[in-house]
Amino acid sequence: MPSQSEESTATSDGGPSKQAALEQQLEDNLQQLSSLWLQFDQLATHFQQWSKNSIELFLLELKTSLAAIQQSLLLSVVLILLSVFFLISLSAGIALLVYYSGQGLLLAYASFLLALGLILIAIVYRQKSLAKLIGFRHSSEQLKEGLNVILQQQDKSH
Repeated sequence: MPSQSEESTATSDGGPSKQAALEQQLEDNLQQLSSLWLQFDQLATHFQQWSKNSIELFLLELKTSLAAIQQSLLLSVVLILLSVFFLISLSAGIALLVYYSGQGLLLAYASFLLALGLILIAIVYRQKSLAKLIGFRHSSEQLKEGLNVILQQQDKSH
């Protein structure tokens, strides 16, 4: 262990004393630690914002999915009822056509079937478009994207 006289000669020769070097190293370590803490705090802030946005997106998709399911169920009921009416109308129309076989009645029945058929096609098309809204496609994409970012950060740090 160096004596006090050796330390004083080191400072009188113009070189730094061991205590000053230790203080400088401690100060550098504190600055690095402070910098790491600030980076961690920024990362935590970004992560909290990303989590909040993900939850908001999930809730929005949940509301959209519930509304689409509700409308889809309603349209399914209407479709079933109209399908039954369509089959009954078709049967009655065939019976009437066989019985009457007249021009005026045939044209009226064809227009009725055409209108009912177009309504059924429109309901089926709307139901298909509602089926696309059901699910959490955007939330799962955002979660996958976040996971990819985290995995890339881990790869870079190793």
